Order: sequence, then C-alpha cells, then structure tokens
Amino acid sequence: MDISTDEKSSSSSKQPLGQPVTDGLDAPASAELSAFTSTVVAVRDIILDSVGWFFGGRVGISIGAGVFAAFIVTLGFVFFDLQHQERMLRDKYPNAVNAEERHMLYAGDLVARGEYGEAEPILRRLVKQQPQGAQIHATALFLFGKCLEATATTPAESAAAREFSEQFLAQYPADERIPSVRLRLAESLTKEGLYADSNAEYGELLRVLPDAEKTDAIEFRIARNHYREGNRARAIALLEYLRHKSLNPPLVRDSTLLLGRTLTEAGKRDDAERILLDFVKQTRGTHHAAAALHMLAQNALADGSFDEAVNYCMQWLEESPSASRQVDVLLILGRAQLASHSPTSAERVASEIVTLSPEASKLAEALVLKGKALEALGKAEEAENAYLAAVTNTPNASRAYEQLAQLYASGGDLPTAISHMKRACAAAPSDDSLFLKLAKLYQLNAEDVNAIKILEQFTRERQLSPHIGEAFLMLADVQCMRGRPQDAYRTIERLLATGTTTVRQCVIHERRGDILAQLGLYDEALDAYELAAEQDDRTAGAVIKLAGTHLSNGKPQRCLDTLQSIDVTALSPEESFDSAVTRGRAFLMLKMHRDARRAFEGAIALPTTREKISALALLLQTHLTVREEGAASKAFASARKLIETSQAEVPREARRIFLDWAQYLYGSGKYADAAKVYSSLKGPAFPPADVAWAVYQEGNCYYHLADYTRARAAYSRVTSEFSGSEWVVYARQKQDLMNAIAGT
Repeated sequence: MDISTDEKSSSSSKQPLGQPVTDGLDAPASAELSAFTSTVVAVRDIILDSVGWFFGGRVGISIGAGVFAAFIVTLGFVFFDLQHQERMLRDKYPNAVNAEERHMLYAGDLVARGEYGEAEPILRRLVKQQPQGAQIHATALFLFGKCLEATATTPAESAAAREFSEQFLAQYPADERIPSVRLRLAESLTKEGLYADSNAEYGELLRVLPDAEKTDAIEFRIARNHYREGNRARAIALLEYLRHKSLNPPLVRDSTLLLGRTLTEAGKRDDAERILLDFVKQTRGTHHAAAALHMLAQNALADGSFDEAVNYCMQWLEESPSASRQVDVLLILGRAQLASHSPTSAERVASEIVTLSPEASKLAEALVLKGKALEALGKAEEAENAYLAAVTNTPNASRAYEQLAQLYASGGDLPTAISHMKRACAAAPSDDSLFLKLAKLYQLNAEDVNAIKILEQFTRERQLSPHIGEAFLMLADVQCMRGRPQDAYRTIERLLATGTTTVRQCVIHERRGDILAQLGLYDEALDAYELAAEQDDRTAGAVIKLAGTHLSNGKPQRCLDTLQSIDVTALSPEESFDSAVTRGRAFLMLKMHRDARRAFEGAIALPTTREKISALALLLQTHLTVREEGAASKAFASARKLIETSQAEVPREARRIFLDWAQYLYGSGKYADAAKVYSSLKGPAFPPADVAWAVYQEGNCYYHLADYTRARAAYSRVTSEFSGSEWVVYARQKQDLMNAIAGT
C-alpha cells in the first residue's frame, strides 16, 4: 500500500548480507533497520550453527535453514513497513489520540476519495476489534457499510452491506448520521427491487429528518417506488400532492412527468393527456416539455390516434432543446404515419433515421419500419432488402426476422417463412408471441406435428407467460383438426387447472363446450356453455352455442327459449348472424317454415364476414319444402355466385344447395334446367364423388330429353374420368340400353 511518495525502494541496492541499506531512509529508520537486520543475521548464524551441529553440517539442511532465515528477514521488512506506516499516520494525524483513531481517520479519507478497496480491510479490522471509543467504532461501522455498498455487485453483497447499516442503526440510534444511513439503506433496497421495504425505511427517515425542506424529495422517492411496484393508486395520490404542495420547481416537474406516465398505465389516458398538455404549455422549450411531448406521442400511437401522434412528434422536433431522443421520436412519427396510411412519409422518416447512424438496435427498428413502409407501397423486393439489412447489421434483430417470415408467408413460401421465424425465436427466446407465430406457420404448412410439439413444450415450460392461454387454445384447435378431440379436451382441462392465464374463463368454458359437442356429449356441452354464460353475461357467443346444442340434442323449442334470453340490440353482426341461423334451424325442425324463412333471410342480409353459403342452403331447403320455386331459384342463384368463386372445396351444407336444387328440377321433370345445374358441379369446390354423380345425372337428363348424343358423352365421362365411382356400372347400363334402342 503506497502511503507516501517520499518512500523509495531500496531492494535493488547490492550490499553484502548483513550490511544495512540506508539510502532513502531517515536516520532513525536506518538505525532501526540496521539493528533489526543485525539481530536477524545473528539469529540466522545461530540457527545454521545449531542445525549444522545437529545434522553433521550437511549442505541440504544448511540450505533449508537459509530459506527459513530469509523468511524471517521478510517478516522483518513487513514489520518495518508497518512501523513506517504508523510513523506516517502520526505525522498526518497529530491530533489523534491513539492508533485506532489514526486508522479510522485514514480510512475515512480513502472512502472520501473513492478508494474503497484500500479502505475496506482497515475498516473491517476496526469494526471487528471493537475499539475502546464508541465514537470510533460508530464511525468505522458507518464508513464500512458505505464502503461495502459502493463496491457491491451482487444481491448477496448488497444484503451484507445492509446488515452493517442495520447494525449501526441498532447500536447508535441517537447518532446524527442516522438519516444518512437510512437514506443509504432505502436506496439499496430500491436498487434490489424491494420497494415496500425501501418505503418503510424512507418512512423512518421522514421521522428523523432534521431538514424539512428535504422531505419532498423523500416523498417523491416513495411515490416512485409505489409506481415501480405497481401500486399506481398510491403513486398517483402522492404525486398529485407533491405537484400542488412542493415549493421545489425541479421536483414538481419530475412529479408531473411521473404522474402522466402513471395515469397512462392506470388506463386514465384522458387525465394524463390533460396534465401533460398543460405542462408542455408551462415549460415550453425545456427538456421536461420535450419528455412530456414524447410521452404524449407514445400514448397517442398506442391509442390509435395516429394524427395526434404525428402532431406531437412534429412539435417535439420543432421545440426540443436536445436531440438526445430524436431517433425515438422519429420512430414514433414513422409508425404513426405508416398506420395512418402514409407509407411514403414513413419510408422517408425511416431513411432519415438510418442516416443518423443510431445504435444497432435502433438502426434495426428503423430498417424494419422502412421495410413495412415499402411493403405497403407494393415494393416487396425492396422491403426484403431492408429486412435483410436489419439482420445483417444486428444479427439478433428478432423483429426483422419476424417481418421476413410474414413477407414470405404472404407470398405463399411457407418453408422460408418458417425458417426466418425460427431465427426470430432464436434471437428473442423470451418473446413468447414469436413461438406461437411459428406454431401457426407450421399449422398453415400442414405440419401439425411440429405445431403440436412447439405448443406442448410452450404449455409445459411457460406457465407464467401472458400468452399461455392462447397457446393452450391453439393446441386444442390443432388437436381437434387432427381428429383428436379427446386430447383437445384434456388440453382445455389443463388450461383450466393453470389458473394463470389472461384468457377469460368464459372463453375457456365455451371452447370446452365446443369440444364436448364435437364428441357428441351434448349434456356435458350444455353444462360448459351454461357455465360460460354465467361467468360473463356480456357475450352472447356461449348462449348461442348453448341454444345450438339444445337443437343438436333434438330440442328445438328449448333452443328458441334460450335464444329468447339474449339482448339482440347488444349483438355484433357475427353474433346476430349465428343467432338468426340457429333460430331458423329450430323453426325448420318445428316445421314453422315461414318463421324459418324470415330468420334465414335476415341472416343473409346482415353485413357480416360470416360465410353465408350455409344460410343460403338452409333457405333453399325451406323454399323447396313449401315448394316456392321462384324464391328457391333466387336463393340458388345467390349461392352459385359464392360457390363458383371458391378456390377450395366448400362445406357439405353449401354443396347441398346445388344437389338439392338440381334434384328438385329433375324430380319436377325440368330436365334441361336440371342438366345445366348438374354441369356446373366441378372441382375444386365439389369432391370427385359429387362430380361423378352430377355427370351421371346430367346424362340421365339428356336421356329423358332423347338427346342421346349428349347422354352418351356424359356416361362416357363417368366411365373414363371416374373409373372408381359406384356410378360407372349404372352409366354402362344406360349406354347398353341406348345401344339396344338404336339397334346397334
């Protein structure tokens, strides 16, 4: 330990062993060293002589004795250095009454200079030795706690430091440094996230604080701790109090900003906006006003008020006294412009951010924003280049990989999309949403096994995730689609058992009812739907499904009674559609055809995204039952437009529209009209079995019309194109019959 710059090393001086080295030392020290060295040499000689006599003068033993003597000499130098340090401390602190006080004063100076590593062993020794003077021990304990807190790098080290601070508080409750120790202890607890304990210390500090003017600063820290631990109500109350009561302008400004943030997170956006806007007017052009504008822009973007977000950002760019947050504000501006359908402006802002050369993470965000804007402009290739630039500059840019995955998925390249989404998951393994998106891509790519693997692992290992409910429901859906409703039911039961999901219980019970209904367990499904309806009367979805289950269970009147309990004025268009179709099916089962027709027509007229083909099929069935051919013809025409535009196989109830209408025309002897309908049954909207039967029936229509040429062509299509169909035998029989009639 260097004590004085006047101290010089003399170890390099070449002197005979036993000759004292005096260069650089004062006379007393030289004399002391000389005497000490002479004594050591004498002791060495005695040891060597004794060992030589004892062992017969063997050389090996003599060397060992020499080493031992050298060790003694080293101890002598250490002892001499300590003596020299004591002399230096006496000179430096002449008024100190003893060595303990001198060491305490010296350690205090080291702590004041921030040389905690040098001070710590001195203070540890003083604290452990329990000096005679209580004041010395109190000061050593005070400084030691401060020293440990300053050097603590782990929670365990911080806890050890707090133990000494608490020891000081317990042993010296009347010491004038009590407020300082309580403040240090409270700040340490805050640092460790122990906000309630920290506030307890701040409360004790307020009771002993001699300076009343500093109480506002302590109360602000208490409010900030309330905010950090999520106790927003108490934080808001205290911040409001400080904002109106404090005479400290900087603290009032800090309180107002934190109040705005707390109100925002508490869902009181209007109050936050009012306070922050007034604050901006009062502090225009300051850093605090810029922070408020930044917050207002963030809130407006989150609320979907994109024009307001743009205006706040523009005001920030005009009035902020610093450019330290410019990149953040520009990112908000670009996102707001993109969301408000101004991709050109958003792309321009993103390019401006790139020219500012921000840190890697912000650069990646800017390139992702640019890519999204280019996508919106229809420039997919340039968007891809922007995303690739983001991952090149920032390999862990998960959002860029995510956007690449979505870009390829929208283009139909699901394998490449899956590859990029896997990279996104690897770059951000704590982002649960990415894993669910990966599972969805696997599902779209017909890789249900991989989707189930991800979802099952997710539901096992991420029980505390806010997305856990979504993962369970998605897993149940995939299991149902793979024909495993029993597994889906067990998945829903596991979800109900977790108790840690943000998904509402009514939604879970409703899905449970769906699965039970699929299994044909209608009574159990009814119980599940009833439980869902009881838990949340704001949604009619469960009630409608409950009514549908009554209908599937052969109880149409019970179905109608259940639907009667719904407030139709509160229904969404989709819920109104489902309710009307369910009501119509019940009327149809009760042979109340006029009521059924009104229900189906009302469902079809609704402005909804629901697939209306099934409703048209039921309406057509109703018209045909009461033999209203004109109305049935119109229903068929509407359904035909929807089916002919389909690029995939349509549901069976939709296919029944064509089949029922064609069969009705055929049964009515309108063979020419029936043939036109049968000829319109084609893939991919209809499966091969339906098409084979339609072609055969088309041949029968022409047979009845005595148009044998067209009839033969239709029968030949059945035998050649649908060789595995059951209608091949009948088609050949009709061909043989026509040949017999023709005499060939």
